[in-house]
Amino acid sequence: MAVQFKALIVDLLQELEKAGKEIGKRIAIIVDGLDECNSADDQRKIIETIAAAARSGTTPFCWAFFSRPSPHIEGSFSHTDVTRITRTTVLPFSNDADSDIELYLRDGFENILRDRNISAKSQWPSDDDMQTLVKASNGLFIYAATALRVVARAGFPEEALRAV
Repeated sequence: MAVQFKALIVDLLQELEKAGKEIGKRIAIIVDGLDECNSADDQRKIIETIAAAARSGTTPFCWAFFSRPSPHIEGSFSHTDVTRITRTTVLPFSNDADSDIELYLRDGFENILRDRNISAKSQWPSDDDMQTLVKASNGLFIYAATALRVVARAGFPEEALRAV
């Protein structure tokens, strides 16, 4: 991970600097969905690699991470080398939006059924599917909206829903 980061970001920035191209002082880079990386080890490596670059000043970037809470991500951010250069803000989750998210999902799936000319009697998605999506949304409409978009664009929406 560190080798890729150096080759794809640090080395390119150094080349631009050598060529006399000026990079802005503070460019914001947003890393969203860190919790969706394949493994906890990959998540840790991403945090450590970016923290090392920020400490050494090899990039002009200001990094912002957005992720659902998980023990290993929180553990990586609580490491001394990382806490010195970071600020953590925990956004509260609320299940108050669950009923609204469910309505949003049901309406979205009705549109998919109608657009695909699938009978509304097909019992798809099931109530279990719906509750799984509502729970996975964790009070965030962006998850529900993304899931609907993925399913709507898929050639086989039932398979896409299982993958989501």
